[in-house]
Amino acid sequence: MRWRVSSWFWFLALTVSPSPVSATVSTWSSVNLLEVRVSASYRRVLDKAYDDFVVWTVVNQRPRPDTLVQDAERMSRLLADYVQFLFQSQRGVSAGRHVVLSIQHRYRHLRTHIPVAWDAVKSWEQLEPVRMRAPMPMLVLQAMFAFAMLRAFQTTDNEARDWFSFAVGLKVSFTALLRPGEWCALSAAKVAVPAQRLYGLTHSALLTIINGKNRRVFGRIQIALTDDTSAIQWLSWLTSGMIGEARLFPGGTAKFRRLFAVVVKALGITAMGLTPASLRAGGATWYFATGLLDLGRLKYRGRWASLQTLEHYVQEATASLVLQRVDLSTLERLETIVSLGSQFEAPPCVPWTALFSRARQVLPGRRRHGPFGADSSAAPGRGDALRDTGVSRSGPR
Repeated sequence: MRWRVSSWFWFLALTVSPSPVSATVSTWSSVNLLEVRVSASYRRVLDKAYDDFVVWTVVNQRPRPDTLVQDAERMSRLLADYVQFLFQSQRGVSAGRHVVLSIQHRYRHLRTHIPVAWDAVKSWEQLEPVRMRAPMPMLVLQAMFAFAMLRAFQTTDNEARDWFSFAVGLKVSFTALLRPGEWCALSAAKVAVPAQRLYGLTHSALLTIINGKNRRVFGRIQIALTDDTSAIQWLSWLTSGMIGEARLFPGGTAKFRRLFAVVVKALGITAMGLTPASLRAGGATWYFATGLLDLGRLKYRGRWASLQTLEHYVQEATASLVLQRVDLSTLERLETIVSLGSQFEAPPCVPWTALFSRARQVLPGRRRHGPFGADSSAAPGRGDALRDTGVSRSGPR
Protein backbone atom coordinates (compact mmCIF):
# COMPACT_ATOMS: atom_id res chain seq x y z
CA MET A 1 0.00 0.00 0.00
CA ARG A 2 2.82 2.36 0.89
CA TRP A 3 4.43 1.71 -2.46
CA ARG A 4 1.19 2.48 -4.32
CA VAL A 5 0.72 5.81 -2.50
CA SER A 6 4.32 6.77 -3.17
CA SER A 7 4.00 5.89 -6.86
CA TRP A 8 0.74 7.85 -7.17
CA PHE A 9 2.36 10.84 -5.46
CA TRP A 10 5.28 10.89 -7.87
CA PHE A 11 2.93 10.48 -10.84
CA LEU A 12 0.99 13.59 -9.78
CA ALA A 13 4.17 15.54 -9.09
CA LEU A 14 5.58 14.83 -12.52
CA THR A 15 2.36 15.39 -14.51
CA VAL A 16 0.71 18.29 -12.68
CA SER A 17 3.76 20.47 -11.99
CA PRO A 18 6.80 19.75 -14.18
CA SER A 19 9.92 19.80 -12.03
CA PRO A 20 13.45 20.91 -12.89
CA VAL A 21 14.42 17.24 -12.98
CA SER A 22 11.92 16.47 -15.74
CA ALA A 23 13.05 19.55 -17.64
CA THR A 24 16.65 18.40 -17.35
CA VAL A 25 15.79 14.91 -18.57
CA SER A 26 13.92 16.44 -21.51
CA THR A 27 16.97 18.53 -22.39
CA TRP A 28 19.31 15.57 -22.15
CA SER A 29 17.06 13.42 -24.33
CA SER A 30 17.50 15.86 -27.21
CA VAL A 31 21.30 15.60 -27.16
CA ASN A 32 23.02 13.43 -29.76
CA LEU A 33 25.80 11.74 -27.81
CA LEU A 34 27.80 10.87 -30.92
CA GLU A 35 27.80 14.49 -32.08
CA VAL A 36 28.85 16.05 -28.76
CA ARG A 37 32.03 13.97 -28.64
CA VAL A 38 33.70 17.01 -30.19
CA SER A 39 32.79 20.68 -29.97
CA ALA A 40 30.58 22.26 -32.61
CA SER A 41 33.40 24.47 -33.92
CA TYR A 42 35.83 21.55 -34.27
CA ARG A 43 33.14 19.46 -35.94
CA ARG A 44 32.73 22.20 -38.55
CA VAL A 45 36.47 22.10 -39.21
CA LEU A 46 36.38 18.34 -39.74
CA ASP A 47 33.29 18.57 -41.95
CA LYS A 48 34.92 21.19 -44.15
CA ALA A 49 38.07 19.08 -44.49
CA TYR A 50 35.95 16.07 -45.51
CA ASP A 51 33.92 18.10 -48.03
CA ASP A 52 37.11 19.45 -49.64
CA PHE A 53 38.40 15.89 -49.85
CA VAL A 54 35.22 14.75 -51.62
CA VAL A 55 35.45 17.61 -54.12
CA TRP A 56 39.06 16.68 -54.91
CA THR A 57 38.11 13.05 -55.57
CA VAL A 58 35.27 14.07 -57.90
CA VAL A 59 37.37 16.60 -59.84
CA ASN A 60 40.23 14.12 -60.24
CA GLN A 61 37.91 11.18 -61.03
CA ARG A 62 39.03 9.21 -58.02
CA PRO A 63 36.81 6.98 -55.84
CA ARG A 64 34.73 8.92 -53.35
CA PRO A 65 35.66 8.19 -49.72
CA ASP A 66 32.17 6.89 -48.89
CA THR A 67 32.69 4.10 -51.47
CA LEU A 68 35.87 2.88 -49.73
CA VAL A 69 34.49 2.52 -46.23
CA GLN A 70 35.12 -1.25 -46.30
CA ASP A 71 38.51 -1.03 -48.03
CA ALA A 72 40.92 0.47 -45.51
CA GLU A 73 44.03 0.01 -47.65
CA ARG A 74 42.63 1.90 -50.65
CA MET A 75 41.21 4.57 -48.35
CA SER A 76 44.61 5.06 -46.73
CA ARG A 77 46.39 5.42 -50.08
CA LEU A 78 43.72 7.78 -51.37
CA LEU A 79 44.18 9.93 -48.29
CA ALA A 80 47.96 9.86 -48.75
CA ASP A 81 47.54 11.11 -52.34
CA TYR A 82 45.30 13.91 -51.16
CA VAL A 83 47.77 14.87 -48.42
CA GLN A 84 50.47 15.00 -51.12
CA PHE A 85 48.22 17.34 -53.12
CA LEU A 86 47.72 19.59 -50.07
CA PHE A 87 51.49 19.64 -49.48
CA GLN A 88 52.24 20.66 -53.04
CA SER A 89 49.50 23.30 -52.87
CA GLN A 90 51.08 24.69 -49.67
CA ARG A 91 47.84 24.46 -47.74
CA GLY A 92 49.50 23.95 -44.37
CA VAL A 93 50.12 20.75 -42.45
CA SER A 94 46.99 21.23 -40.35
CA ALA A 95 44.89 20.72 -43.51
CA GLY A 96 46.43 17.28 -44.02
CA ARG A 97 45.97 16.40 -40.38
CA HIS A 98 42.33 17.49 -40.36
CA VAL A 99 41.35 15.46 -43.40
CA VAL A 100 42.71 12.24 -41.89
CA LEU A 101 41.00 13.03 -38.59
CA SER A 102 37.75 13.73 -40.44
CA ILE A 103 37.82 10.20 -41.88
CA GLN A 104 38.53 8.72 -38.47
CA HIS A 105 35.74 10.79 -36.94
CA ARG A 106 33.21 9.79 -39.60
CA TYR A 107 34.24 6.13 -39.95
CA ARG A 108 35.39 4.98 -36.54
CA HIS A 109 36.38 1.48 -37.62
CA LEU A 110 39.18 2.94 -39.79
CA ARG A 111 41.02 4.62 -36.91
CA THR A 112 43.87 2.10 -36.75
CA HIS A 113 43.80 0.99 -40.38
CA ILE A 114 45.07 4.01 -42.35
CA PRO A 115 48.80 4.13 -41.45
CA VAL A 116 49.92 5.21 -44.93
CA ALA A 117 47.92 8.43 -44.61
CA TRP A 118 49.43 9.19 -41.21
CA ASP A 119 52.93 8.46 -42.54
CA ALA A 120 52.39 11.15 -45.17
CA VAL A 121 51.26 13.64 -42.51
CA LYS A 122 54.22 12.84 -40.25
CA SER A 123 56.67 13.31 -43.12
CA TRP A 124 55.09 16.68 -43.83
CA GLU A 125 55.41 17.69 -40.16
CA GLN A 126 59.13 16.89 -40.20
CA LEU A 127 59.62 19.16 -43.22
CA GLU A 128 57.81 22.07 -41.59
CA PRO A 129 60.08 24.85 -40.25
CA VAL A 130 60.37 24.99 -36.48
CA ARG A 131 58.15 27.68 -34.99
CA MET A 132 59.09 28.34 -31.40
CA ARG A 133 56.60 29.68 -28.93
CA ALA A 134 57.27 33.19 -27.66
CA PRO A 135 57.20 32.97 -23.85
CA MET A 136 56.72 36.17 -21.91
CA PRO A 137 59.73 37.19 -19.78
CA MET A 138 59.01 38.18 -16.19
CA LEU A 139 60.18 41.75 -16.80
CA VAL A 140 57.70 42.16 -19.66
CA LEU A 141 54.89 40.74 -17.54
CA GLN A 142 55.61 43.24 -14.78
CA ALA A 143 55.77 46.12 -17.26
CA MET A 144 52.49 45.13 -18.94
CA PHE A 145 50.80 44.74 -15.56
CA ALA A 146 52.00 48.18 -14.42
CA PHE A 147 50.90 49.82 -17.70
CA ALA A 148 47.44 48.21 -17.50
CA MET A 149 47.03 49.36 -13.90
CA LEU A 150 48.00 52.91 -14.84
CA ARG A 151 45.31 52.88 -17.53
CA ALA A 152 42.80 51.42 -15.07
CA PHE A 153 43.30 54.15 -12.47
CA GLN A 154 43.12 56.86 -15.15
CA THR A 155 39.74 55.75 -16.53
CA THR A 156 36.25 55.21 -15.16
CA ASP A 157 33.20 52.96 -15.42
CA ASN A 158 33.35 50.05 -17.91
CA GLU A 159 36.76 51.02 -19.26
CA ALA A 160 38.26 50.97 -15.77
CA ARG A 161 36.56 47.62 -15.10
CA ASP A 162 38.09 46.13 -18.24
CA TRP A 163 41.61 47.38 -17.54
CA PHE A 164 41.56 46.24 -13.91
CA SER A 165 40.31 42.80 -14.92
CA PHE A 166 42.82 42.60 -17.76
CA ALA A 167 45.74 43.52 -15.50
CA VAL A 168 44.78 40.92 -12.90
CA GLY A 169 44.30 38.41 -15.72
CA LEU A 170 47.87 38.96 -16.89
CA LYS A 171 49.32 38.14 -13.50
CA VAL A 172 46.99 35.23 -12.73
CA SER A 173 47.35 33.64 -16.18
CA PHE A 174 51.15 33.79 -15.89
CA THR A 175 51.39 32.33 -12.38
CA ALA A 176 48.50 29.83 -12.69
CA LEU A 177 49.51 28.72 -16.22
CA LEU A 178 46.12 29.55 -17.73
CA ARG A 179 45.17 29.66 -21.39
CA PRO A 180 43.59 33.00 -22.45
CA GLY A 181 40.14 31.47 -22.87
CA GLU A 182 40.30 29.92 -19.41
CA TRP A 183 40.81 33.28 -17.72
CA CYS A 184 38.07 34.92 -19.79
CA ALA A 185 35.61 32.16 -18.84
CA LEU A 186 36.20 32.45 -15.09
CA SER A 187 33.37 33.74 -12.93
CA ALA A 188 33.51 34.76 -9.27
CA ALA A 189 31.87 31.51 -8.16
CA LYS A 190 34.72 29.50 -9.72
CA VAL A 191 37.43 31.17 -7.65
CA ALA A 192 38.46 30.30 -4.08
CA VAL A 193 40.89 32.65 -2.36
CA PRO A 194 42.37 32.74 1.17
CA ALA A 195 40.03 35.61 2.07
CA GLN A 196 37.11 33.13 1.94
CA ARG A 197 37.22 31.36 5.30
CA LEU A 198 35.12 28.43 4.08
CA TYR A 199 37.96 26.85 2.11
CA GLY A 200 40.74 27.13 4.70
CA LEU A 201 43.27 28.34 2.13
CA THR A 202 46.35 30.17 3.34
CA HIS A 203 48.92 30.54 0.57
CA SER A 204 47.14 29.70 -2.68
CA ALA A 205 44.08 30.48 -4.76
CA LEU A 206 42.09 27.81 -6.61
CA LEU A 207 40.51 28.38 -10.03
CA THR A 208 37.88 26.05 -11.46
CA ILE A 209 38.22 25.42 -15.19
CA ILE A 210 35.11 24.08 -16.96
CA ASN A 211 35.43 22.27 -20.30
CA GLY A 212 39.13 23.02 -20.74
CA LYS A 213 41.02 22.30 -23.93
CA ASN A 214 42.37 19.01 -22.53
CA ARG A 215 39.09 17.85 -20.97
CA ARG A 216 39.42 14.43 -22.63
CA VAL A 217 42.45 13.74 -20.43
CA PHE A 218 41.70 15.65 -17.22
CA GLY A 219 37.90 15.73 -17.31
CA ARG A 220 35.41 18.54 -17.78
CA ILE A 221 36.16 20.09 -14.39
CA GLN A 222 39.79 20.98 -13.66
CA ILE A 223 41.62 22.98 -11.02
CA ALA A 224 44.38 25.52 -11.57
CA LEU A 225 46.14 27.29 -8.73
CA THR A 226 48.47 30.17 -8.04
CA ASP A 227 50.53 30.79 -4.95
CA ASP A 228 51.88 34.19 -6.03
CA THR A 229 51.15 36.63 -3.21
CA SER A 230 50.44 39.65 -5.40
CA ALA A 231 48.21 37.67 -7.78
CA ILE A 232 46.22 36.26 -4.85
CA GLN A 233 45.74 39.69 -3.28
CA TRP A 234 44.50 41.23 -6.53
CA LEU A 235 42.27 38.22 -7.22
CA SER A 236 40.77 38.49 -3.74
CA TRP A 237 40.14 42.20 -4.27
CA LEU A 238 38.56 41.67 -7.68
CA THR A 239 36.19 38.88 -6.54
CA SER A 240 35.20 40.35 -3.17
CA GLY A 241 31.47 41.09 -3.18
CA MET A 242 30.98 39.97 -6.79
CA ILE A 243 27.90 38.11 -7.92
CA GLY A 244 28.92 34.49 -8.39
CA GLU A 245 27.79 34.23 -12.02
CA ALA A 246 29.60 37.39 -13.15
CA ARG A 247 32.63 36.96 -15.37
CA LEU A 248 35.87 38.36 -13.97
CA PHE A 249 36.75 39.67 -17.42
CA PRO A 250 33.70 40.62 -19.48
CA GLY A 251 34.06 40.64 -23.24
CA GLY A 252 35.74 37.30 -23.86
CA THR A 253 39.04 36.44 -25.51
CA ALA A 254 38.53 38.92 -28.36
CA LYS A 255 38.61 41.88 -25.98
CA PHE A 256 41.50 40.35 -24.02
CA ARG A 257 43.54 40.04 -27.23
CA ARG A 258 42.67 43.60 -28.22
CA LEU A 259 43.86 45.05 -24.89
CA PHE A 260 46.93 42.83 -25.04
CA ALA A 261 47.81 44.25 -28.46
CA VAL A 262 47.30 47.81 -27.18
CA VAL A 263 49.76 47.29 -24.32
CA VAL A 264 52.37 45.53 -26.49
CA LYS A 265 52.28 48.37 -29.01
CA ALA A 266 52.44 51.05 -26.33
CA LEU A 267 55.50 49.43 -24.74
CA GLY A 268 57.23 49.13 -28.11
CA ILE A 269 57.78 45.37 -27.91
CA THR A 270 55.78 44.27 -30.97
CA ALA A 271 58.87 42.65 -32.49
CA MET A 272 58.98 40.10 -29.66
CA GLY A 273 55.97 38.32 -31.19
CA LEU A 274 54.08 38.02 -27.92
CA THR A 275 50.45 36.86 -27.81
CA PRO A 276 48.08 36.07 -24.93
CA ALA A 277 49.27 32.44 -25.19
CA SER A 278 52.74 33.73 -24.21
CA LEU A 279 51.50 34.07 -20.63
CA ARG A 280 51.17 30.31 -20.13
CA ALA A 281 54.44 29.60 -21.95
CA GLY A 282 56.19 32.36 -20.00
CA GLY A 283 54.94 31.07 -16.68
CA ALA A 284 56.06 27.52 -17.41
CA THR A 285 59.47 28.75 -18.55
CA TRP A 286 59.88 30.97 -15.49
CA TYR A 287 58.98 28.18 -13.05
CA PHE A 288 61.39 25.81 -14.84
CA ALA A 289 64.30 28.26 -15.22
CA THR A 290 64.14 29.51 -11.61
CA GLY A 291 63.78 26.02 -10.17
CA LEU A 292 60.62 26.88 -8.26
CA LEU A 293 58.83 23.81 -9.65
CA ASP A 294 60.24 20.52 -10.88
CA LEU A 295 58.78 18.98 -14.02
CA GLY A 296 56.45 16.68 -12.09
CA ARG A 297 54.80 19.51 -10.15
CA LEU A 298 54.85 21.73 -13.23
CA LYS A 299 52.98 19.03 -15.19
CA TYR A 300 50.26 18.93 -12.55
CA ARG A 301 50.05 22.71 -12.24
CA GLY A 302 49.82 23.27 -15.98
CA ARG A 303 47.57 20.26 -16.60
CA TRP A 304 49.76 18.78 -19.33
CA ALA A 305 48.70 15.35 -20.54
CA SER A 306 52.13 13.74 -20.28
CA LEU A 307 55.58 14.49 -18.98
CA GLN A 308 56.98 14.07 -22.48
CA THR A 309 54.64 16.76 -23.82
CA LEU A 310 55.71 19.12 -21.04
CA GLU A 311 59.41 18.43 -21.68
CA HIS A 312 59.04 19.38 -25.34
CA TYR A 313 57.00 22.45 -24.37
CA VAL A 314 59.51 23.71 -21.81
CA GLN A 315 62.54 22.98 -23.98
CA GLU A 316 61.05 24.85 -26.91
CA ALA A 317 59.82 27.78 -24.82
CA THR A 318 63.11 28.13 -22.93
CA ALA A 319 65.12 28.08 -26.16
CA SER A 320 62.85 30.77 -27.58
CA LEU A 321 63.25 32.86 -24.42
CA VAL A 322 67.04 32.75 -24.72
CA LEU A 323 66.83 33.98 -28.31
CA GLN A 324 64.66 36.97 -27.42
CA ARG A 325 66.45 40.29 -27.56
CA VAL A 326 65.42 43.93 -27.13
CA ASP A 327 67.50 47.03 -27.60
CA LEU A 328 68.92 48.87 -24.61
CA SER A 329 66.47 51.78 -24.78
CA THR A 330 63.47 49.42 -24.73
CA LEU A 331 64.95 47.47 -21.81
CA GLU A 332 65.50 50.67 -19.82
CA ARG A 333 61.95 51.80 -20.59
CA LEU A 334 60.51 48.51 -19.34
CA GLU A 335 62.57 48.71 -16.15
CA THR A 336 61.42 52.29 -15.55
CA ILE A 337 57.76 51.30 -15.95
CA VAL A 338 58.23 48.39 -13.57
CA SER A 339 59.81 50.63 -10.93
CA LEU A 340 57.00 53.17 -11.26
CA GLY A 341 54.45 50.37 -11.02
CA SER A 342 55.82 48.96 -7.77
CA GLN A 343 52.95 50.72 -6.00
CA PHE A 344 50.57 48.27 -7.70
CA GLU A 345 52.09 45.23 -6.01
CA ALA A 346 49.04 45.13 -3.73
CA PRO A 347 45.46 46.35 -4.40
CA PRO A 348 44.13 49.63 -2.97
CA CYS A 349 42.42 49.86 0.40
CA VAL A 350 39.09 50.82 -1.19
CA PRO A 351 36.91 48.08 -2.75
CA TRP A 352 36.49 47.79 -6.49
CA THR A 353 32.94 49.18 -6.19
CA ALA A 354 34.48 52.58 -5.44
CA LEU A 355 36.38 52.55 -8.75
CA PHE A 356 34.01 50.96 -11.28
CA SER A 357 30.64 49.27 -11.64
CA ARG A 358 29.47 45.89 -12.88
CA ALA A 359 25.80 46.91 -13.04
CA ARG A 360 25.67 46.66 -16.84
CA GLN A 361 27.58 43.41 -17.05
CA VAL A 362 25.50 40.59 -18.53
CA LEU A 363 26.63 37.00 -18.39
CA PRO A 364 26.08 35.12 -21.68
CA GLY A 365 23.31 32.55 -21.42
CA ARG A 366 24.08 28.83 -21.56
CA ARG A 367 22.47 25.59 -22.64
CA ARG A 368 23.47 22.86 -20.21
CA HIS A 369 24.00 19.19 -20.97
CA GLY A 370 24.35 18.31 -17.30
CA PRO A 371 24.91 19.80 -13.86
CA PHE A 372 28.36 21.13 -14.82
CA GLY A 373 28.01 21.54 -18.59
CA ALA A 374 28.00 24.75 -20.57
CA ASP A 375 28.34 23.89 -24.22
CA SER A 376 26.39 26.46 -26.15
CA SER A 377 24.66 29.76 -25.69
CA ALA A 378 21.10 30.90 -25.45
CA ALA A 379 20.46 34.61 -25.67
CA PRO A 380 19.82 36.20 -22.26
CA GLY A 381 16.78 38.30 -21.65
CA ARG A 382 16.83 42.04 -21.22
CA GLY A 383 16.26 41.73 -17.50
CA ASP A 384 19.30 39.54 -16.91
CA ALA A 385 21.68 42.38 -16.07
CA LEU A 386 23.79 41.61 -13.01
CA ARG A 387 23.39 44.21 -10.32
CA ASP A 388 25.76 45.00 -7.50
CA THR A 389 25.82 47.39 -4.60
CA GLY A 390 28.34 50.14 -4.13
CA VAL A 391 29.13 53.48 -5.68
CA SER A 392 31.01 54.36 -8.81
CA ARG A 393 33.08 57.44 -9.38
CA SER A 394 30.06 59.13 -10.83
CA GLY A 395 28.13 58.70 -7.56
CA PRO A 396 25.62 56.26 -6.04
CA ARG A 397 23.60 54.08 -8.41
